[in-house]
Amino acid sequence: MSFPTDALREPVVQVLDVSGRAVHAIHPEYDFCALLVGSEGTLAVMTEADLRLVPNPGGVKTMMVAFDTIGQAGQAVSAVIAAGLVPATLEMMDQAAMQMITQFAPAGLPVDAAAALIVEVDGHPESLDTQIEEVADLLDANGGFDIRIAQSEDERAQIWYGRKSAAGALARLSPRYYLTDVTVPRSHLGEVLPEIEGICQRYQLEAINVFHAGDGNLHPLILCDEEDEALMERVHQAGKEIIALCVDRNGSISGEHGIGIEKREAMSTMFSPNELTAMQDIKGIFDPAHLLNPGKVLPRTIPAPERIEPLMPNSKTFAPETAEEVGAALAALSAAGERVGISGRYLSSDLSSDPSQLESDALKAPYQLSTSHLNQIIHFAPDDLYIQVGAGMKLADLQHFLQAHQMQCALMAPSLDATIGGLLAANVNAPQRCRYGSLRDNLLATTVVLADGRIVTCGRPVVKNVAGYDLPKIFVGSYGSLGVMVDVTLKLTPSPRAIESVRIHIGEMADALHLAQQIAPHLLNCSGVVICRQAGVDARAYQIVCTAEGLPEDVAAELRTVKAIVEKAGAAPPQQLTFGNATSEWGAFMADIHADSMIIRVGVPAAALPAYWQAVQAIQNDEWTPFVDTLAGLLYIRTAPKSSAAARDLLDQLRRPLRSMDGYAVALLAPYALASQLDLWGFEPECMDLMMDLKERWDPAGILVPGGFLTHLA
Repeated sequence: MSFPTDALREPVVQVLDVSGRAVHAIHPEYDFCALLVGSEGTLAVMTEADLRLVPNPGGVKTMMVAFDTIGQAGQAVSAVIAAGLVPATLEMMDQAAMQMITQFAPAGLPVDAAAALIVEVDGHPESLDTQIEEVADLLDANGGFDIRIAQSEDERAQIWYGRKSAAGALARLSPRYYLTDVTVPRSHLGEVLPEIEGICQRYQLEAINVFHAGDGNLHPLILCDEEDEALMERVHQAGKEIIALCVDRNGSISGEHGIGIEKREAMSTMFSPNELTAMQDIKGIFDPAHLLNPGKVLPRTIPAPERIEPLMPNSKTFAPETAEEVGAALAALSAAGERVGISGRYLSSDLSSDPSQLESDALKAPYQLSTSHLNQIIHFAPDDLYIQVGAGMKLADLQHFLQAHQMQCALMAPSLDATIGGLLAANVNAPQRCRYGSLRDNLLATTVVLADGRIVTCGRPVVKNVAGYDLPKIFVGSYGSLGVMVDVTLKLTPSPRAIESVRIHIGEMADALHLAQQIAPHLLNCSGVVICRQAGVDARAYQIVCTAEGLPEDVAAELRTVKAIVEKAGAAPPQQLTFGNATSEWGAFMADIHADSMIIRVGVPAAALPAYWQAVQAIQNDEWTPFVDTLAGLLYIRTAPKSSAAARDLLDQLRRPLRSMDGYAVALLAPYALASQLDLWGFEPECMDLMMDLKERWDPAGILVPGGFLTHLA
């Protein structure tokens, strides 16, 4: 592989902290943490990692089910997922695997069946019987038989004993095996499994299947002996056909084992030259001398990228309808050196408060690109729990569509006029992230047009994909400074069967923070624990709003636990809310803004919230309105400073205690007259040179006016 421009650069050793211990990544940085995860040591050497901890479920329930055909078992998996049940485990074994295991370790496997599923559900103990029985009914309706539900820990261990003996049993049959790690959308399992079986039979190969059916991650284990060259040739040919089969079904060439050396040439079957050169650019900024793990991940030869022919927009404000139209316009504007702002709302539709628009006006970008015509539903796959939509689609329209199908996505905004692309570009996360994950966790794929005219398809509509660098994540929170998202593929979840919220009245913020921290370790189904002002009472009085979502039994158990903790703490008993929840309280707070409003977001590790509040409460006044997303460690402050000097002084005082807390304080929103005179970040990221390098590679003419407050990149 040749990198002529990078090869001239001297390697520079840098020690960088990316992201931070606060749950929400430090606001203005590109998400390099997500890029490093799964990069297989080709970008940097990781020396430390901070990991998020979650509570263990209160209980588990396990069962085994047999099937007459392997395709039938795959279809049964799809039926379970489509019904809105996502078990903790869905493992599959075929007959060859079960017979092999039984010879090694008799484990009571249904060896006369063509396939078997091991299913495990978890949660609060009160919901386990309901979950396992509903799954069992679905599997029975889809051809399952010999259903065995473990009634004790010994029976559960016996079921798992067979599955965990697979590796040891395999060694008795063959000196080696070839592992083909691929992924397909789950609804394709029923058709793909017989086709893989047919490929192996055609090449006269013996293979067994033991894999993670619940996430579509297939692991055909082909028995082989590297001393037999003719056999190995057939093995590798079969492996290539299996990869091509899965890519054809919109899957990935690797779900969990990575690319390494073996699969580097297969990258070209999954990615076009545009995606591969984008990954090559990332490699170049992190490792310009190509010293780290040479020869891994990227193919030896990458063809030149394909760029769209330039075509100038016919007006200063334009709304393309396709990725090709976006590419033609950006390529022409790059050639002309004309700057362009990308409009996409994410905070409020009532005011001119969209920071991307303010920044574009401030920098006098002569062109404005609107995503308003990129607003269609492209593909809805409820059986695979994803949807692909245009980036300009309004959140309200998407939610309305999904509600009709008893589905939801983990997006929320203060304004329903917010666009999907605008929310992702600004990385706007509501409290429900603690239940459903952050935006970057829910973005499976996106099509992005870079400023030089490259159309880049990032990711795949599967939940497990570790092929190459995780490109979709770098655009989340980039405010349109790296490219224009034209469509996005989002993970879906079934609408919860129960949603309940309680309000806990409490006088002081410090007391509320301590009580929220006592509640947090016991929450499995929580979609938000927030602290906000009590409406209609003393301005210094606060309330905790706690929301749980999921199965009715889990929700009831969770709120009983909350009630017991509150009573033990001596606080007022929780009151059930008839309307509203933790996320809607956040939305109301963020939407209550005026022309002179300023919103500051402070992020610290969640455990540090009480100490931080103690450090800054002395500067609080009646002009402050605070809101705390306790599980994310986020304190929002809404205020209306009378001058830029007052705004600067407030930001300085809020940032002072953060130096010892690994936190940050950024101005999310401010009137432009104030914003233009403030240090909106409060720091310069250690990775700023890498950010500038990446922007220069993907926007060499510097035409993309950064939205939000990424003014350092302007």
